[in-house]
Amino acid sequence: MNSNELLNSIDKNKSITVLTNYRTGSTALCVFLANANPSITFLKEFWHPDNLEKLSIYSDVVTDTLNKRCLIKIHMNHMTNIKNFNLDNTFKIKLYRKNIEEQIVSYYVARLSNQWHDIIEKRFIDTSLDIDKNLFYNSYCEIKNGIEMLDNIKGDLTLYYEDIPFILNTAKKKNTKPINYDDIVKNLHKLLLDKNEKAFWLENE
Repeated sequence: MNSNELLNSIDKNKSITVLTNYRTGSTALCVFLANANPSITFLKEFWHPDNLEKLSIYSDVVTDTLNKRCLIKIHMNHMTNIKNFNLDNTFKIKLYRKNIEEQIVSYYVARLSNQWHDIIEKRFIDTSLDIDKNLFYNSYCEIKNGIEMLDNIKGDLTLYYEDIPFILNTAKKKNTKPINYDDIVKNLHKLLLDKNEKAFWLENE
C-alpha cells in the first residue's frame, strides 16, 4: 500500500479514529492523515487521562467538537474514558506492529527514558538503560492486554507499523537504540521465563 492507496481507502464522510497501542507509529500516521485532510479537526489523544478534567469542564464545547468531522487517536488503555461518542459512526483504523517483541521493548525504553517522540538521531549514543523488572513486566502486560482489546474491535481498515514506511520515514527520523538494547531484549525473555510465562506472540508457533 502506498500513500494514495491509503487515502483513497478512507471514507471521506466520516470522522476517523486510529485505534492502537503504544509504539506503533500512530503519531506519524495521525499527522500524515491530518495533513492530507485539512478540513478535518485533529484532536490527537482526546481521551488521554491528562485531558479528562478539562473535557468535563467544557462538556458543551466537547459535544460540539465531536459532532464535527474529526480525527482522534485512541490507545486501548484510554477506551474506558470515552463518553458521548459512538465509535461505530467513525471510520476505524486498527494499527498494529507485527514485531511485538520490538514493540514491548520500545515501550519499556520510552517509559524508562521518558522520551517518546524524540527526533534526534543520536539520543541514545553511549547510553545504557537500567533493567526495571516491575516496569518491564508491566509494559509487557499493557501491550498484551491492549492487543487483545484491539483484536475484539471491528475495524474498517487494518494497518501495520511495518507496512507504512512511506509515512514513518517522512514524519520523523528513526530513533536509535540504547547501547545495551540486546541485553534489554534478553531480559524480556528471562523475565517471562522466570514467571513461567511464554511470550504470547509465540504461542501459535
